[in-house]
Amino acid sequence: ILLIMILIFWFILMIKFTLFKHQWYVIQNYFRDDYPFYELKDGWLRANFVPFKTILQIINTPGIFEYRINNNLGNLLGFTPLGLLLPALFKTCKKASVFITTAFCISLFFETLQLITGLGIFDIDDLILNSIGAWAGFFIMKLISRQLRVSI
Repeated sequence: ILLIMILIFWFILMIKFTLFKHQWYVIQNYFRDDYPFYELKDGWLRANFVPFKTILQIINTPGIFEYRINNNLGNLLGFTPLGLLLPALFKTCKKASVFITTAFCISLFFETLQLITGLGIFDIDDLILNSIGAWAGFFIMKLISRQLRVSI
C-alpha cells in the first residue's frame, strides 16, 4: 500500500511539474483567455520531433545553467522513481522489455497531455531523457535486489 501511495504521489508531482509548473493565476488566465483559442496545430508547430535537438541546444548555449539542470537533469531524475516503483509493484514490469515500454508510454502520456492542453511543449528529447531516467531507476532496483538477494 505504501508503494502504491508513493506511485500516486509521484504521478501527482509529475503532473504538477509538467503541466502546472506556472503559478495558479497564470494557469487560470490561460484557460480563461487563451485556451479557447488554442488549436492542436499550434502544439504541433511548437513541438520538437528531432532527437537530441533540445538537449544539444541546451548544452551548447552558454549562460543557462539553471535551465540545463531543470530540463535535462530534471527529466532524468523525475522518472528515476518510476524505475524503482514499477518493478516493485507489478510483476510484469520486472521484465526489462515490459518495463521500458511501460515507462516510455507513461512519458508519452505526459508529453501528449502537454501537446493537447498547450500547457507545455511536446519534445522527443523529453521522451528520451525520461526513458533513460526510468531505465536508471530500473537498473538501481535490479542492483539493490541482487545485493539483498530478493527477486525484484
